[in-house]
Amino acid sequence: MLDLMPITGFTLDLKTASYTNAIGDAQLLAGWSDPEFDPKLKAFYYARVLEIPTPRWVAYDEARFNIKGLMRVCSAISLAMKMPVVLRA
Repeated sequence: MLDLMPITGFTLDLKTASYTNAIGDAQLLAGWSDPEFDPKLKAFYYARVLEIPTPRWVAYDEARFNIKGLMRVCSAISLAMKMPVVLRA
């Protein structure tokens, strides 16, 4: 099952292949606890952090060389960090 998260914001200008970093936070700090955690059992947790949407390289080419239609998708959301957390009893 694919769990989709909504985009937090979109500051991309595809005509100029530029964006502003005016959304989101510069630092991520969060706490979470598992109410069903049992220290006698092995546990595995996984966290992912997504970056804000940025232009793909073809968007830069389209803007710089004034070319249209290189690619239909001109933005990307990259995975900034993925971190497995493993707890052993």
